[in-house]
Amino acid sequence: FGYRSSIFKKKNLVVLSATFMLKKGNKKRIQEIAKSHIKYRKEKHPLEYPNAGSIFQNCDLRDIPSRLKSKVQHVVKTDPFPVVPTAYLIAEAGLKGMRQGNAEISSKHPNYIVNKGKAKARDVRLLIQKAKQKVKKKGLKLKGLTFVLTGELEGMTRGKIKEKIRELGGEISESVSQNTDCVVVGKEPGSKYEKAKE
Repeated sequence: FGYRSSIFKKKNLVVLSATFMLKKGNKKRIQEIAKSHIKYRKEKHPLEYPNAGSIFQNCDLRDIPSRLKSKVQHVVKTDPFPVVPTAYLIAEAGLKGMRQGNAEISSKHPNYIVNKGKAKARDVRLLIQKAKQKVKKKGLKLKGLTFVLTGELEGMTRGKIKEKIRELGGEISESVSQNTDCVVVGKEPGSKYEKAKE
């Protein structure tokens, strides 16, 4: 297991059942914690506008360049591994409130892209790319999109394409699923392409 990752995700496995070990707690205390979390979300998250929740994963502290770690140390949190909140990185890049059409990087919580009224999917995609490019200029990467490659790809080896996608903050999956964002299609694509069209 890693930060927001596991063998189940990497190999596109499906968990059919699980066993949980629970312990009895104080009902009043549990309710207090739940109310506290709800209050926090209402205050800190842009729930007043339609959105799909957080766009990017928080950044694993181990992936932060050594020269930048001292600058982000004050915002590091445990989730359950030490991470740097992506909202902080986007805010530091000056992207709060940036708009594309009617999609906007939230000023309240910049890891959210909110719909200010009939925003298009392409508007959201463009904002995601702009955020990645701006943060990359500061020597960091935002993780968000998952790619699947299929068919013969001209001009660059499959290994080089994968390397470039990872370099830009993307992830590679070997199979198409509901978590797939983009399918890169070459000549004579296989079953992955057919599944993506479904």
